Parts: sequence; structure tokens; C-alpha cells
Amino acid sequence: MRGTVHSFSLVHRAPTKAFVADVPYYVGLIDMDEGFRIMTNVQPINERKFEIGAPVQIFFEKRDNATVLPQARIVTKTEN
Repeated sequence: MRGTVHSFSLVHRAPTKAFVADVPYYVGLIDMDEGFRIMTNVQPINERKFEIGAPVQIFFEKRDNATVLPQARIVTKTEN
């Protein structure tokens, strides 16, 4: 699944214990190529490539036995 960054925010305070090790991290509002928008973490970050309009790929990360979260990864032009 692919999309582009619509907007983003840098999170400095974890909302739950599950995110403490990740702080600071980015949360992005992603416009998916399929026509819908999702909010998800963006990992890993290369500051120079992370901007509004940057292309992303969605992948799924298992956090524990019961939780699987969508994540976005910035992709380069050669990966598009």
C-alpha cells in the first residue's frame, strides 16, 4: 500500500507505555493511493526526506500478542 504525507506531527510524550521507547516519533496523516486517509506512525525518519508530499509505503508491525499497528515508511524515488 502506498500513499503520500498530507501532514505530520512530532510526538515528544508517549500516550501509553507501549510507545515510551519510541519517543520522540512522528505521526503522519497519510493520503493513500486508494483514496482514503489514515493517521499512523512514520518510521524510520530521514529528516531531509520527510516532508509534506513525501511518498510512503504502509507496513504492519506486531507490538505484542494482540496488537498489530500500521506504520508508514518513507520511500525514495527509486523505490516508487
